[in-house]
Amino acid sequence: MERPTSDDTATQSLRVAVFHDYFARIGGAEAVTEAILELYPQATVSTLLTEERLDQLAQRLAVARIRVSFLQGLPLRWSLRPIYAPVFPLAVESFTFEDTDLLITSSHAWSKGALTPAHVCHICYCHTPMRYAWFADDRGARLGWLARPAQAAALHYLRLWDYSAAQRPDYFIANSHTVRRRIAKVYGRDSRVVHPPVDTAFYHGLGSSPRSERLLVVSRLVEYKRIDLAVEACRRLSRPLLVVGAGPQLRSLRRQAGPTITFVPHRSRSELRDLYGTCRALLLPGEEDFGIVPVEAQACGMPVIAFGRGGARETVIDGVTGVLFDAPSADSLVDALRKFDALAQLRQCPA
Repeated sequence: MERPTSDDTATQSLRVAVFHDYFARIGGAEAVTEAILELYPQATVSTLLTEERLDQLAQRLAVARIRVSFLQGLPLRWSLRPIYAPVFPLAVESFTFEDTDLLITSSHAWSKGALTPAHVCHICYCHTPMRYAWFADDRGARLGWLARPAQAAALHYLRLWDYSAAQRPDYFIANSHTVRRRIAKVYGRDSRVVHPPVDTAFYHGLGSSPRSERLLVVSRLVEYKRIDLAVEACRRLSRPLLVVGAGPQLRSLRRQAGPTITFVPHRSRSELRDLYGTCRALLLPGEEDFGIVPVEAQACGMPVIAFGRGGARETVIDGVTGVLFDAPSADSLVDALRKFDALAQLRQCPA
């Protein structure tokens, strides 16, 4: 899982373009894109939207220029993103790649739908098929009855476009075996698994200092991450919990939390490493596509208590480096925490 490098002169002579969905935050998908650009520093970069100023983003990615779509000029583009979703396909297809030999798309939703000339090889690194189009949740149940038909029609349109867009890449790379199965089921496409880069050397070798009783969550605070389960389980058991992250669920999670639960914004890599080395265990209550954070934590010798579906089944060894629980519920997580207490050897797993 080390970051790859490339010195091949033939590779460096390729005209490479990288197309990332959008840069809303620094996360796993963005880390993959940065690793791709380390392989192809001469690549041009395209994206639909960015929260950062383009010059600042270009400096962070070590590229000269970034192409951005017309979506960047829309009012309230981030808060109204679900409303603008029907025009995202038009924005994706507005990019041209005539002066390109190789297009690499980093996609969890949109960029795989780029249109390319026949001579361009298109490789899609897929973080997951479009989550909100294909994987059911309860968002429709919270809408009024007048809004539900409109949502159903919009989702039908997005599924049709997304399936069609998924036939455009020449090759698919999946970030995990879980995502490989999703790609096969939803798109009818085969893919090869290449796990995301994780700098395990940075997190390894912290020694065996005593750990506190505090549990840890490191995550974007969005609904599908199910941080509410971790908060509820720790509230019931009066366990100290530190939640590191930000997102739209922060306000509701604060209301749900008890006095033993603390919320802090995102932390630097060095600060996270210290937390991985001193907290008792990492909680991973949602289904991850792969999950970079639990790999970082285990590199520090930190056990992981995770929902036993998705990427966690590929990175956490139940009873050895962590505990897997079966149901996406607070009751199941409470049982897992009690099981963890009984497994004294997991207080510090092998680093």
